[in-house]
Amino acid sequence: MARYTIREFTEAVGLGKDRDSVTRSGIILKALCNLGIAKEVGTKRVSKGRPAALYEVPDPIVIPLGVASVAVASPPAVEEAAQPDPVEASATGYYYDDDEDE
Repeated sequence: MARYTIREFTEAVGLGKDRDSVTRSGIILKALCNLGIAKEVGTKRVSKGRPAALYEVPDPIVIPLGVASVAVASPPAVEEAAQPDPVEASATGYYYDDDEDE
């Protein structure tokens, strides 16, 4: 397993050095962490600024298919309270109620 900051990961996979590429690779790393493929292991001080997050990534990266369908569970059913009938909308977008015309 290799250890990368987001910027180092961007260069390792060949996405480029611009800001958009670094943002994309950060999203990819976060997705890999959510899938359990990569993990955040600490920080690394690169310059005088804020320390960069350090990620441990396997080489090669293998993403199993069908993980999302197994991990997602259906939410429990919630009964809604009785609602009055909705007010009809006209073609102009204004709401009206026929009962108020009397």
